[in-house]
Amino acid sequence: MAHPRALFCLILFFWVCKAAKAWDYER
Repeated sequence: MAHPRALFCLILFFWVCKAAKAWDYER
């Protein structure tokens, strides 16, 4: 199993990518 911190980093990375796509879409 992955460590809680590793899972948190993965979710944070996914959220950042999602946010970046949203910002690109608004422009």
